[in-house]
Amino acid sequence: FALTSGTATDGTYTANVTIPQGAEPGTWKIYRVSLQDTATNAVDYGPNFARAFPSGMPTDLSVQNANVDTTAPTLVSLSFTPQSVDVSSASQTITVTAHITDNMSGVQHAEVYFSSPSNGQHAQNSFALTSGTLTDGTYQATITIPKSAEAGTWKLNRVNLLDQANNSIDYGPRDRKSVV
Repeated sequence: FALTSGTATDGTYTANVTIPQGAEPGTWKIYRVSLQDTATNAVDYGPNFARAFPSGMPTDLSVQNANVDTTAPTLVSLSFTPQSVDVSSASQTITVTAHITDNMSGVQHAEVYFSSPSNGQHAQNSFALTSGTLTDGTYQATITIPKSAEAGTWKLNRVNLLDQANNSIDYGPRDRKSVV
């Protein structure tokens, strides 16, 4: 929010919200408005929070769209090299390569997560497009396993994908999709 008139203690604030191309049509509702003052006192307004929206406040936004994108990206394949590292004396890097597709708007963000055998240590990084397009591309991420990290078999435990229309999916053993 930005102060557009008045003072910090009694003012009008404005925020711009972008509805992405390919967004689901229908009635969108304001879910939450979070406010915090300079003394870090905070309050959340909304149907699932302690304070309801003020009476008469508009909460519905009608969205029309003939080109709907409600499908999350797809992890087609994934590999990483090397598949064994020794971090006794120095950190080591792993290069993760993924083929990711999206049916319409294109990939906005992709991230990969590894965890140690005890699940007490984690390594993660974002993918970058290295060839192809946002709708059918090859992506790479570099993961660093720190010096003296826990020994044993680290697991690829999550790949998170998000497209330009904000459709997301998690791949991993605890999620609804398996890592390819």
